[in-house]
Amino acid sequence: MATEELRQNFHRLIDTIADEKSLVELYSVAELYIEQQNVLLDTQDPALLKRMEMSLRQAERGEFYTNEQIQNEVKQWLGK
Repeated sequence: MATEELRQNFHRLIDTIADEKSLVELYSVAELYIEQQNVLLDTQDPALLKRMEMSLRQAERGEFYTNEQIQNEVKQWLGK
């Protein structure tokens, strides 16, 4: 599908959304996606490089939380 055709289809799809809440949610997701595309890491920033190196060393030593551990922590915080 060509870019212009994709844009037209996307506009048509948006026009079918009657619920304002759904439209606001879709807009928020699209806006966040576009903002994320513009985020660039400054790989020349010494402070950032130092933090990244520290994180890698911590991971190599096994000093990290798994997704499962984080999920369990969140459940405890929420009292579930």
